Amino acid sequence: MPLADQDRTRWDTTLIAEGTRLVRDALTTTAIGPTNSKPRSPPCTPKERRYLEQRAREE
Repeated sequence: MPLADQDRTRWDTTLIAEGTRLVRDALTTTAIGPTNSKPRSPPCTPKERRYLEQRAREE
């Protein structure tokens, strides 16, 4: 729905303020911490890696 067609009185201003704060904090943070320097998913275990390599060879 275009912004001009929205009823702004129905917006949740508390959530908007929280979102604005989160974005501002993310954009102004220069230090890399443990939560944003690690991959989102854990690395494969050696057993999983061998399985995936074996599957790739079979294909």
